[in-house]
Parts: sequence; C-alpha cells; structure tokens
Amino acid sequence: MSQILEKPQQRTGLIQDVLHLEKKPHLITNACLASCYVCEKGLNDGYSLTAAIVGEETVLLCNLHNSKITQ
Repeated sequence: MSQILEKPQQRTGLIQDVLHLEKKPHLITNACLASCYVCEKGLNDGYSLTAAIVGEETVLLCNLHNSKITQ
C-alpha cells in the first residue's frame, strides 16, 4: 500500500510506503545479562563488573572475584 500526499499548487510532494508485515521478523541473538563468570552476580545486585582475560577467554568478573585474579 502506498500513499501520495501532495499540496495542489506546489511541485513538491511526499511519497510514503507503508509495509504491513504479516509475520514478525525472526531475530536471533546470544545476548544475556551481564554477570560475574564465577558467582553470577551483576549490576542489579550492586556489584561492579570488569572484563578480564582468563586463559584465552574474555570473561566478566565482579569486584570481589576480579581482586582475587589480579593478586
């Protein structure tokens, strides 16, 4: 369905396309809540998170577990 809106005495106009999707688009994601790799506590629990490299993997650690790794 398309609409053309135009003012009678002007040369400019607006063309608007309206798409009606019958199916919702499929979205694939691997997103998850940010939480500590060890204790799974996160920002909602009052902890700050820091990204750290452990072995060859990047993980998030809370302030308690991050201090244990850096010592």
